[in-house]
Amino acid sequence: MENLSVKIRKFKRIFAVIMAVLTMASMFTATVTAGGAGGAGGNQQASGGGDTGENAFDSLMDFVVSWFFRIGAAVALFGGFQIVLSLKSSDSTQQENGLKTLAAGAGAMALAGASMAIFGIGSLTGGF
Repeated sequence: MENLSVKIRKFKRIFAVIMAVLTMASMFTATVTAGGAGGAGGNQQASGGGDTGENAFDSLMDFVVSWFFRIGAAVALFGGFQIVLSLKSSDSTQQENGLKTLAAGAGAMALAGASMAIFGIGSLTGGF
């Protein structure tokens, strides 16, 4: 009986590896279609139209960066509240957690600002 359980365990392990490889392979595949103004595959810039794909990407990045900045600001504000409340009770663990939360929010805000300044993507006005 032990021999059968060893074979089953080995089969399960091989099956798990195969499924993991197939999952990873499916994650790196994508279906991409491009349609131009005059039919399939046309270049819209050459035909006088705007590049709608680039505009859509820019508006999506504006949305993501602006909300990332806003969420970082909310987290930093919550960290500030934690620090203020911990000063009242003199709890050093709560003060440490407040500082960590404040730093995490400031870091998120800094990443959003860096993406705008360094890479030129996103804006703080997008999102609605």
